[in-house]
Amino acid sequence: MSPSHHPESLAKLSTDELASMLSAKQTELEKLRETKKEAEAAAAAAPAAAASAATPLIDPANVPPMRTVIPAAFLLFVIAKESGMGEMAKALSCLLMMTTMYFGQKMVNKFEKSEWREKLRADAAAAQAPAQAGAEAKARAKDPSVNPKKKKKQ
Repeated sequence: MSPSHHPESLAKLSTDELASMLSAKQTELEKLRETKKEAEAAAAAAPAAAASAATPLIDPANVPPMRTVIPAAFLLFVIAKESGMGEMAKALSCLLMMTTMYFGQKMVNKFEKSEWREKLRADAAAAQAPAQAGAEAKARAKDPSVNPKKKKKQ
C-alpha cells in the first residue's frame, strides 16, 4: 500500500474525499478492463487475419491429382466434339469440371482429416496388425528362409 492509502491516513479523510478516491479508482479499473478486452480481441483477431492472409486462393492440397483430371478432361472433349459444342461451351464445361473437382477434393480432404476417419483408420490398423503377423508366421512356417536366393546350376 502506498502511504496515502494507509488505513490511518484514510481514517483522517472525509467521506467526500473517500468517495472521490473510490470513483477515481473505479474509473481506472474500468479503463484497465476495457484495455484488456481490446487486447484480447486483437489477439483473437490476429491469428484469424494471419490465417486468412496465409491461405492462398487455390490451396495446392485441394487440387485433384492428374490421374483424375486427365481422363475427365479427355472424356469431356470427346463428348464435346461429338455433340458439336461451341468453343465457349467447351471452355465453360472445362471450367465447371475443374471447379467441381477442386471443391470435391476439398471435401474429401475435410472428411479424411475428421476425427471419425482418424478413429476408423486407427481401428483398421489395430485389427490388421494381428492378421498380418499371423500371415508372416504362417509363411515362415512353410519356408524358414523367407527370401532364399536361388542357386545357379553348374
